[in-house]
Amino acid sequence: MTRRIKFVWGSSQVIRGRWFLGLFGFYDRRDGCREDGLAISLRGLALWLGAAAAAGYLGCATALFWFWQRDPYSLRTFSDAAFYPLRRGVIRDKNGLALLARGTDALREKKWADALTLLRQGLALHPNNWRARLMLAQIYVATNQRTLAMRLMQEGLTGEYPGRSCLAAIFAMAEQGGDFNTVVQTARRYLPLLAHDKAGPDRRWLQAREVAALLAAGRIADAQARVESAPPGDVSVEQRVLVLLEAKHSAEALRVLADAPRSSEAERAVVARLSVRALREAGRFEEMERAVRAMHALAPAEPSPLVYAVVQQALAGREEAARAALDDYLFRFGGSPDNLTLLAAPLAEIGHTGLLERCAAAAAERGYLPAPFATLRVEAHVHRGEWPAARRLLADLTPASGGAAAPRQAWCGWMERLLDAAEGRGSASPLALVDFLRSRPWPVKVFQSTVATLRRADQVEAARDVLGLARATFPASAWAEAQAAEVARVIAARAPVRAAPVAARSGVPAARIFFHLLDEALVRQQWGTANEMLREVRMAQPEPGWLPARDGELRLAEMRVARGRGERTRLFAAARVFANGDAARVRQMLDFAREVQAQGDTEEATALVAIVLQRSPEDRSARKLMTDWQPLLAAAR
Repeated sequence: MTRRIKFVWGSSQVIRGRWFLGLFGFYDRRDGCREDGLAISLRGLALWLGAAAAAGYLGCATALFWFWQRDPYSLRTFSDAAFYPLRRGVIRDKNGLALLARGTDALREKKWADALTLLRQGLALHPNNWRARLMLAQIYVATNQRTLAMRLMQEGLTGEYPGRSCLAAIFAMAEQGGDFNTVVQTARRYLPLLAHDKAGPDRRWLQAREVAALLAAGRIADAQARVESAPPGDVSVEQRVLVLLEAKHSAEALRVLADAPRSSEAERAVVARLSVRALREAGRFEEMERAVRAMHALAPAEPSPLVYAVVQQALAGREEAARAALDDYLFRFGGSPDNLTLLAAPLAEIGHTGLLERCAAAAAERGYLPAPFATLRVEAHVHRGEWPAARRLLADLTPASGGAAAPRQAWCGWMERLLDAAEGRGSASPLALVDFLRSRPWPVKVFQSTVATLRRADQVEAARDVLGLARATFPASAWAEAQAAEVARVIAARAPVRAAPVAARSGVPAARIFFHLLDEALVRQQWGTANEMLREVRMAQPEPGWLPARDGELRLAEMRVARGRGERTRLFAAARVFANGDAARVRQMLDFAREVQAQGDTEEATALVAIVLQRSPEDRSARKLMTDWQPLLAAAR
């Protein structure tokens, strides 16, 4: 029997028969023939296909959701998977947040390269996350890429006022690099947006940061104009007086203080403190003494007024009054090491070794740790140009332990090299100082102290070299530019006047001959000979004309010599100078690291790659080598 197939829209409502799943059924087409017809319901077929498609879609969404759940940082939900075509923007934002969370954890674990990559990818998807932007900028600062850090922070600014916390982070980073112009420009960008009354606190805060930045940049006339043009109430008495004192108008500052309001205790304290300084600069010491007593009477239980009194008396040259104030301070607040450090720090800053020694002796009598006071004593002697005394104290400084070990070692290394350069101990001492400063991220204050010390020691050539590094590290620093110009004028004035330029010949052979001999010594592993050749070419007077263009090759040869002689400190110092971010030098450095690793020293090779990543954190070859060698390094340990 042949059945006839018939397509219908409905099912049992259209044809009576034996139906299955509402999809197909058998019916009697002719009388006397049982179930000789097959009916297929198009409606049932459509319903089953729709149900199958829905089940398949939900199955795929479930599989996608469980795949997402394998990532512990995933923020995507099942509804995101189910409505994926409609929620792509939401999913992209959640992906960005997950990348930022992974980057934050990598930063906590000190995986710098991974943190850098993850934070950058996360910010590309979620650019309004200021916390992540700040963390990425801090990584840039830690790798001496301050220009990138400041550009990253400023790219996050929009036409709307971002809030005090965001601007405070930008200002702090700019001030650490001596970039006060950025602070001024950013403040002036947002001050017009805060003209309404509700924004009064933020407007006054931003105005104060602008004036402070102008003073720090030495733009005293601009600061005066800004204070005078500000609306009443936006500039405090303290800002007005500080601007006048910086402009050496102490008499006018005293007139402003005489008319200043004293309705609250805080206002009276500010007026008293500024009066002490203004009277000192005006030379009215008897009135200054009365102002000191009034300032102390306002807060007798606070140590800071007495600290200020001691420092101001010392700056005024009133030694007896300063010693008396110091003894009074020790009697009242000498029972805490923090209070003694609070006094010792400004005494070291002004270089008053007599009062500082008295403070350190009081700390020793009370059994406090001597290290904090020893470092301050060293800085005070350096400030006064007393190099032998500073070196003796530095030699007696006990090594630190625990969390303070690394900062103490860095500070001691800087101070040792600074004293060597200041005393002129060897022609290589300025180079050692510059290499050490290049090896880690230092704030601009360290460079300022270094240059001031070298100029105090009349080592202007060394100061010029340090300023060259400072200008490269802080390209927006007006201080570095001004100091470099001044040092250049001093060096030019000291240069001997020659009747006619005479071409002097150096004892070093031509470049082709020199590098042929040097390569031969390196191939034969004659490290002593190669080291002597490098020393002679660096010491040659006048220097060979080809030396600046071939400096990179000399640095690479110096690295090979240092490794051959087992001088790890010299090897890494030369590597830090060599790895300046140039692509060609990066390749050469990585090739050298591969040679070192092939010789079985994975730890040294990894350290060389780490130096490359400090200068070029996005280099893929360096990151791959670091990833490949980490297991080998762990196994060797």
